[in-house]
Amino acid sequence: MKFQVGTIPKGYNYAVVLHKGSYVKRARLITKGQVPTLYRSNIGSEDQYLKYDKKNFGPRNSINPFSNNGI
Repeated sequence: MKFQVGTIPKGYNYAVVLHKGSYVKRARLITKGQVPTLYRSNIGSEDQYLKYDKKNFGPRNSINPFSNNGI
């Protein structure tokens, strides 16, 4: 999911996003310490970053099924 929130302050590397499909209603940046304990195991640690791999993740510019562009 791509969205813009403006300038990212140091340490605010996570976001809480209220969305429905491709429509983002609200996004708020948070620190790792603000992520609820229940979800921290899902985000992993800094040494678990996966480098982008086109073969595994597909093209970076994927087609948006909700867009009328190109039709």
